[in-house]
Amino acid sequence: MAAASDAAIFREFGWLQMQKLLYLQAELHHLESGLRATQDQNAASNSGARSAFAIDYSAMREDEEHGQVQVAMMQEICTKVTEYNTALLQVMELRRAPRPTDEEAERLRRYMEEREGVAFPFGLERSIWSIANQNDFLILPFRERRGDLVTRFVRERVVNMYDYLVGRRNEPPNSPGYRIYRDETLEYISRAIVAGVSAMMPPLAIAFLWIIKPMWARVLFIFVFTGIFAMITSAVTMGKSSDIFAATTAFTAVEVVFVGSTSS
Repeated sequence: MAAASDAAIFREFGWLQMQKLLYLQAELHHLESGLRATQDQNAASNSGARSAFAIDYSAMREDEEHGQVQVAMMQEICTKVTEYNTALLQVMELRRAPRPTDEEAERLRRYMEEREGVAFPFGLERSIWSIANQNDFLILPFRERRGDLVTRFVRERVVNMYDYLVGRRNEPPNSPGYRIYRDETLEYISRAIVAGVSAMMPPLAIAFLWIIKPMWARVLFIFVFTGIFAMITSAVTMGKSSDIFAATTAFTAVEVVFVGSTSS
């Protein structure tokens, strides 16, 4: 797992995390209820010092019979609130952690099946990465795992297909068995695909506009093809709305200029 980042898949134990939060919350709720009842009893007391606990901390500390009880309750609550807040923030941080794709988890499971009986894990630990826990996984290191449409397709589909058809068949002797595909290489492939598609779009539009002769058909084609261009740009680049709008406007201008220069 240290050598292959996409194999560093761990369980979040979301069910246990929620159970812990619920127990802490319930405990705090009971402590809060007890503190409020004690405060109400002290406030309603005929004793002047005891009824002043809410506004006189020194009187509460000096009263060993009732004041110390309230102080002890508050100290216990402070400790429990800190524990609860820490647990809550940790769960929130875990919820933001990146999740492995189904293909990454499946590749890890396939690796374990190939090494069953001769490599970690053994016994009950083998079920940690079972399909039943698929929605409970997170992956290290902490980084954005999704990216644009092309990057996801290359990382999730192309790599899995290549590993199944080619990678495992060309595995060198004494290999640990888990094939590593560097993110830098996958991103390079993704950028190459995006660059190729973006380079083809304008000439493709011009070629169709050259073939189409009726003006109404050309205008209709511009509407349809520009819409397709905008959707592809949005899905592939995940750019800002302003950037997509600017690119679409420029692309439309190229089409309009061509139609205007070739119209007779």
